[in-house]
Amino acid sequence: MKQFVLVLIIIASLFGCKNTTEKNEKQFFLPPATTYNYAEIDNVKLFYREAGDKSNPTIVLLHGYPSSSHSYRNLIPMLATHYHVIAPDNFGSGYSTHLDPARTKYTFDLLATYTEKLIDTLQIKNYVMYMQDFGAPVGYRMMMKNPKRIEALIVQNANAYLEGLTPKRQDFF
Repeated sequence: MKQFVLVLIIIASLFGCKNTTEKNEKQFFLPPATTYNYAEIDNVKLFYREAGDKSNPTIVLLHGYPSSSHSYRNLIPMLATHYHVIAPDNFGSGYSTHLDPARTKYTFDLLATYTEKLIDTLQIKNYVMYMQDFGAPVGYRMMMKNPKRIEALIVQNANAYLEGLTPKRQDFF
């Protein structure tokens, strides 16, 4: 009986996802696949997730602390149906290279430089920037350096100034 139910579910799924052209029927589709990539920049590896058609407008998703691009795993497929999506792990976060903090001073400027180099490596000219948490100080630095590249900003729960961070986080940066 369990096998029969499983077969019915599979058949219903296949027919539910069919591409129809009639106006009164709903269309179901799978979003573009998300790929998991590395780019080597200045002898370090930056990890990024990418999805969507490169001919569509690009959205760059800048994550906060202490997360990574993994925090956007559910958002990426939803955006990728209409946008080209890039979600990098900050230098020192997620799957990107983690250099010894005793020898590398992690600053918003450093993170912005590496993120911008990644975008340049991917040959992205203009983009929409989504910034969350300390992704905003990174994104604002990128915007100040090349404001004409930014087509729109989406800002969520983010600081625009260092004083907005707790003293412990200010010491970190």
